[in-house]
Amino acid sequence: MGDSVGNIHYCSHCGNEIEENAGSCSICNAPTHFHGKDWQKKTPRKFIYFFIGLVIFCFAVMFIAPR
Repeated sequence: MGDSVGNIHYCSHCGNEIEENAGSCSICNAPTHFHGKDWQKKTPRKFIYFFIGLVIFCFAVMFIAPR
């Protein structure tokens, strides 16, 4: 990922200064991994919902499956 100092971001591959919302470095074309402000809020929720569903499914299989 790109490193940042204050509001200035640098490419972790070549060290070029890059814009905050750039998708890739303009010099070496390496991905910067900078996303919109709320991308981190959505990702954990999807994982939590998936994990809860998986746990419920496992319990259902334990009780329904013959022993």
